[in-house]
Amino acid sequence: MATNIGNDQPLNRGEILDAIDYEIASIERDQTSPGWTKWTFCGGFATLVWLALSEASKREFSFINTALVCLLCSIFADVAELVFGQLRPKVARPSSINRFRLMSHELAGSRLIILAVVVRLIILLVVYYYLHHSSIAFQSNCFMWFYTFLLFLFPIFLLLSLVGHPVKWRSQRSAWLNIVLILLSMIPLSIALFSTYSQLLQSQITLSDFRLGLIVAAFIWLLPIAASHVAQNQPLLETLKNIRRDLAFNRVDAQSALRQADIALDGMRAEDYLQLDLQNVLQQIDRTSKSMRDLQERLNEAHSLLDNLEKLPKNEVSNDLSNVKLLRAVLEACSLHRSKIAESLKSGQNLSEKYAKKKSRLAGVVDKSEIQKIECSIKSTFEQLKEQAEELKQQTNLCEARLANFRRTTAISLPPALIS
Repeated sequence: MATNIGNDQPLNRGEILDAIDYEIASIERDQTSPGWTKWTFCGGFATLVWLALSEASKREFSFINTALVCLLCSIFADVAELVFGQLRPKVARPSSINRFRLMSHELAGSRLIILAVVVRLIILLVVYYYLHHSSIAFQSNCFMWFYTFLLFLFPIFLLLSLVGHPVKWRSQRSAWLNIVLILLSMIPLSIALFSTYSQLLQSQITLSDFRLGLIVAAFIWLLPIAASHVAQNQPLLETLKNIRRDLAFNRVDAQSALRQADIALDGMRAEDYLQLDLQNVLQQIDRTSKSMRDLQERLNEAHSLLDNLEKLPKNEVSNDLSNVKLLRAVLEACSLHRSKIAESLKSGQNLSEKYAKKKSRLAGVVDKSEIQKIECSIKSTFEQLKEQAEELKQQTNLCEARLANFRRTTAISLPPALIS
């Protein structure tokens, strides 16, 4: 995404629109790369179906041999894909080291791919069990257990796509972990490939068997690839288009749009993930502070009224009913503000616990210093609020003492206490 490197001035609306346009154009270019269009896949699937029907009409194939060829080609395709996937160069992005995404955001665009992979695995396992219960009684425990494990693994990914848990997807795995994962995949695939090939050598394979088996293997292999092409970067593309539309029609300000685009492209930061909870905590602090300021004003008013009443002779206090009634109203307002403060503090505590629970999910995902920076400002705010509460308590005690002394020296009926 384009940035103004070396310039401390924020990007203006036009520059942000240009940057978002560039990212959208880049994604669309990747989606329309030569040879990979939706019409290519539609034509490819139609061609494979036509070839399969033409070959089947010759009636020169065996279901068992065709299934063996399909299984062999499918395993070989998985081995080749695993090898090429490891040889493909990967570009590290150090600038995103402290960025992360939510599972629900990261996997949402992969649901169609996951479903296509599950369909392919089910077809391969059905083919295997057909061969296992056929006349050749084909047996390959490595194939059965490995592909069954994958069949249970991918639905778990589908469930995780509904969970909004933070995870660092682009973190670099250690070399040893990569080697272990490759071995855990290559060993069962290689054994399954060898056992299938050995069984195929014992069978009398015709050219029609090979053609039909290859066509079926190609068809089910193309299912996840076609789904991947359809779903590739589609959520990101739609998000960027919505941001561009909102910015163009002035529904959001320029900096908010830039922040949303940054999150969509490179993931979230700690403050992005905790923003809503932090806002709730800070809003509750503001409400508590406001109630404390209101109580402070009422206490000052009560002190002023008590000053006026104490200046009067004792025999005239009962005649000054206007100040007495006003004092009673002020003290009732103090009681109301005191209740609001208690509720606000309780709500603030619940929100703080919710924030702490959500913060714990970031352990190991982002650097702790990022969270510490956020909490420093909240901690200082709480300290100031605590000091204000202590000062307010002292003033309340003073007002209580004055009120108690006033009630002892007069016969005026007033609320018995300011603080319960």
